[in-house]
Amino acid sequence: MISQETIDELLDRASILDFSNELAGVKRQGPSLFAICPFHQEKSGSFHVRDGGKFYHCFGCGVSGNIFSFVMKVYGLSFPDAIEFIARKYGVEVKRSSVKRANPEARFKENLKKLNKLARMFYVSQMERNRSLIDEYLEKRAILPEIERVFELGFAPAEWRMLSQFLKEKGAPEDLMLHSGLVKRNSRGELYDALRGRIVFPILSVERIPIGFGGRIMPQFETEETPKYLNSPETSLYQKSRVLYGLPYALSDARYSRRIYVTEGYFDVISLFQVGVKSVVATCGTALTAGHVNVLQRSVSKVSVLFDGDNAGRDAAAKAFPSFLNSGLEADATFLPEGEDPDSLARTHRERTAELLEGLPRESLFDCFVEYQCRKSGADGSKALSPRQKAQVAGEIGKVLSVTKNPIELDEYVKRAAYLLRTEASLLKELLVAQKGDGGQGLPVENPPSSGDISSSRAERPSELSHVHRLLLRAVMVLKMEALSELLQTPDIYGNLPRTLVFFFESFKEVLERSERDFDKQKELVRELLAAFGAEWVAFWKESYTMAQEPEVDAARMFREALLRLREEKVLESIQVLEASLNEPEGENRREQLLQARLDLTRKLRSLREQGAAESSRN
Repeated sequence: MISQETIDELLDRASILDFSNELAGVKRQGPSLFAICPFHQEKSGSFHVRDGGKFYHCFGCGVSGNIFSFVMKVYGLSFPDAIEFIARKYGVEVKRSSVKRANPEARFKENLKKLNKLARMFYVSQMERNRSLIDEYLEKRAILPEIERVFELGFAPAEWRMLSQFLKEKGAPEDLMLHSGLVKRNSRGELYDALRGRIVFPILSVERIPIGFGGRIMPQFETEETPKYLNSPETSLYQKSRVLYGLPYALSDARYSRRIYVTEGYFDVISLFQVGVKSVVATCGTALTAGHVNVLQRSVSKVSVLFDGDNAGRDAAAKAFPSFLNSGLEADATFLPEGEDPDSLARTHRERTAELLEGLPRESLFDCFVEYQCRKSGADGSKALSPRQKAQVAGEIGKVLSVTKNPIELDEYVKRAAYLLRTEASLLKELLVAQKGDGGQGLPVENPPSSGDISSSRAERPSELSHVHRLLLRAVMVLKMEALSELLQTPDIYGNLPRTLVFFFESFKEVLERSERDFDKQKELVRELLAAFGAEWVAFWKESYTMAQEPEVDAARMFREALLRLREEKVLESIQVLEASLNEPEGENRREQLLQARLDLTRKLRSLREQGAAESSRN
């Protein structure tokens, strides 16, 4: 917990006037200023900063507050992150209570931030030392030196151990280096650099702290086996489904344009930024997710996603639509000319790029979604649908729209779908109601699993589950979607869980998704869900939440420990199967192959146990 002493010192020292570069149309009047409000669209300059920069008030939209709320709103930060951000600007040490200082998870994250800063410093310094290798390539890509400095581009030398040696000399522990993903360990136990012979792109948080890195292989080091782009893996700081490359640079411009472009590549962002299209971000090697949309909705009201104009691009636009449902954002797809990407567009058209982008064809993501469903049904388009295909497409649309929370928005989607499919809106509405009533995907959240449903699946009580499964269940109950999302992306674990747990997790996920923004409704539905599973489940839930309040209990660590132990169990089971095969007569013919497989699994088991030991030593 951040101390009151730190908060008071920052309130005393910090001034909104020192952040005036985030404001447009600034007019200073003595110790105060007027500017264009960054929180609503206006031209009159009704945003007033007063009392020497301590407070602000907008006479247009009525928003007001102090330095903390200003930084939180402008940069999309939580209160603790805003404190850290302001403290760094003024060189103030953030003091914490003893409970916070004792939190090993927070301490580990702080150390990881320091390691990432060291890595960024190393890559940038190598950029300067290897100009003869790099300059020609950057010139071909038309990247100006000043833009290179803005984005803090770096270079990872082709040598195997330069970064790992540098970090070791700076005192970075091995477990931290390995967790960052910038350093790996080979089969002989030796450390080596993950990024080699690459231009490096630091991926920054909104506070401009490096949380991950991307690397593009230099042409002279490229081979058929080498991936062109390589990203550092997810860490406790870096979740790709929630991080957008270039966001810190895009925010200032996006607050006034209220629109942001989303693309796929690092060079797309840099090239567009260089020619004046500064309100642009990119995903980090993933498709656009609901997590990305949540980040965007803090800063803008409109999103244009850039896609290729071919069928693959149109399919990608369609698949992005569900992520924007219930976000409150106006989202459209901007389709690029054939053979162009944002990078090539910027290099070809330069200062005319912004005007060109505005003039490109745009379609709503929902229209793209309807078209995609038509193509999936086998028709060339909505005009060519047979009655059977039309019914099939309407059913798929209904499944997605059934989670729409705003009734007016839902009504507009239904009308648009009816127009595109050349059918009656009333029929589509009837279909939605029918889907909600038949137990399909449109099942309303007000109908949690019944006790009959659960008894038919032979539900176990928590006390009948193994220790590691109870550990996992506790963590998921406390962390909710944060843990469920990760668990669902590990099919090797999820697919081997007891049926009761899978049934509970699926039901729990549905409840959380359908009551995402209504906390009271969520509590009611969770109570109903637990009651359906039985009294022991209700008691286990309460016990889990009571435990989570204890300072020494870390639910995130509990979740990681459960995943590690489940992976260990799976590897042990595989080893036992191999050993049984070795003892069979038929196994003699494949003995060498089986022995090698057992050796590989033993190494994997050792690695998992070392990882578990490292986790324990941190906590």
